[in-house]
Amino acid sequence: MEQISRDEIMVSLDRVLASEGFASSPNLKKFLSYIIEQKLDGNEAGLKAYSIAIDAFGRSEDFDSQIDPIVRVQAGRLRKELETYYQGVGANDPVRIDVPRGSYRPEFTYQNTSLGENSNA
Repeated sequence: MEQISRDEIMVSLDRVLASEGFASSPNLKKFLSYIIEQKLDGNEAGLKAYSIAIDAFGRSEDFDSQIDPIVRVQAGRLRKELETYYQGVGANDPVRIDVPRGSYRPEFTYQNTSLGENSNA
């Protein structure tokens, strides 16, 4: 399987962030940018609610996800907004970004727009 390059992922990220749904949401932009940068830099182990809350959302070191659900709430919004994006203006983007439920680790796949199917890479 062909590996998706960092450049391809960053171009895709820029497209997503410039879209209407993300342009009006600084939190979603920070969240998506942070998790993608962490994955591309090999820091997947750090993709936990605590790290995201502190590094992406500026929460204090005493952040407790049981008291402050910001990461879970924003993750739900992020997944919904990505789905909307790829059902609309992003339908023909060559690379698709997803954040599977139960994880904050982004996944990247090539979209096979000619067949309407996704292929993992």
